[in-house]
Amino acid sequence: MSDQVRQSFEQWFALRNLHVTGNDLTLAEMMKLRGPSGDYNKHAYMHGCWIGWQACNAQKSQPLPGAA
Repeated sequence: MSDQVRQSFEQWFALRNLHVTGNDLTLAEMMKLRGPSGDYNKHAYMHGCWIGWQACNAQKSQPLPGAA
């Protein structure tokens, strides 16, 4: 997955969850949540959001069936 996709996810997740983090989860702190393999499997909710984000991004890059 591209760095741009990962950064957009981390930015979205940080903004989406400000109420949980006390409005102080920075992008640098988000990056610290990555596991050794670059995923978020230590954090189940975040990992699920990441899987969905990847799927959505992959779907956006596919042409619509029947589109000319």
